[in-house]
Amino acid sequence: MYFHNKILSAIPSPVFLGKRWQKEFSVLIPFINTKNQKENILFELRSQSIRQRGEICFPGGEIESEDISPEAAARRETAEELGISNDKIMISSYLGDLIANSGALIHVYLGKLRIDDLSELKPNKEEVEKIISVPAEFFFTARPEIYTSIRQVIPENFPAAELKLPAKYHKPWTAGRSNIYVYNYNGTIIWGLTAAILYEIVSISLLSDSCI
Repeated sequence: MYFHNKILSAIPSPVFLGKRWQKEFSVLIPFINTKNQKENILFELRSQSIRQRGEICFPGGEIESEDISPEAAARRETAEELGISNDKIMISSYLGDLIANSGALIHVYLGKLRIDDLSELKPNKEEVEKIISVPAEFFFTARPEIYTSIRQVIPENFPAAELKLPAKYHKPWTAGRSNIYVYNYNGTIIWGLTAAILYEIVSISLLSDSCI
């Protein structure tokens, strides 16, 4: 049982298999209180000079070698993008992970920004075109529009025929369907991974309420 024991000693507890092949990102869902004391969630409109330009997202980004943890990455990215000091960022909880259709692993954190007014933020214009604040209540009362997409695998230099694999793998094949969630807040469109994260955490929260 040499190889059995070799694997067991190397992996004594469950691991995320394939994690080393994925890019990892961290995002923060930042809550703020406006002057009228309503809870708001803060979003960023990405600038036109970066990838996924013009989309609305949470503060966050790819985990870098300097980050000692995914939480540290969420803090760093939030501070850099919003122009806020680290002591103004309070991490409340690590909510979990989301695997994007692209294969990226996204660590999701919940937190609060210790600010009294949005004017205290000095967003990095290279990354953030503007800040958007949406009442948290909106996401707990509004239903998103839900669309579907088909995921397709397009193999590159994969000799499926030579390997005598089933014929369906000799050309691009369907790898499942995914939901696309879209929230429309007074003309502000929040969709994609950001909307998917919101939909999941709100759904779990509402389900928890129904179980009390």
